[in-house]
Amino acid sequence: MIQGDAKQCSRCGADFTCGARADSCWCQNLPALPASAMDIQVDCRCPRCLEEIIALASRSASEPQT
Repeated sequence: MIQGDAKQCSRCGADFTCGARADSCWCQNLPALPASAMDIQVDCRCPRCLEEIIALASRSASEPQT
């Protein structure tokens, strides 16, 4: 079994483990990140930051467009 990779959050700098190359990753248990919030030039984010980004994107998507 492949272990997770040690990463540093590209947003806050916190250390965390990314399991993308392992059997599964903690981020698979979160809602999908909306395409509008994705940035291909940014690496992984820690659980706290990813949850915040998903929540912000979800709120923005549900706001009425003017």
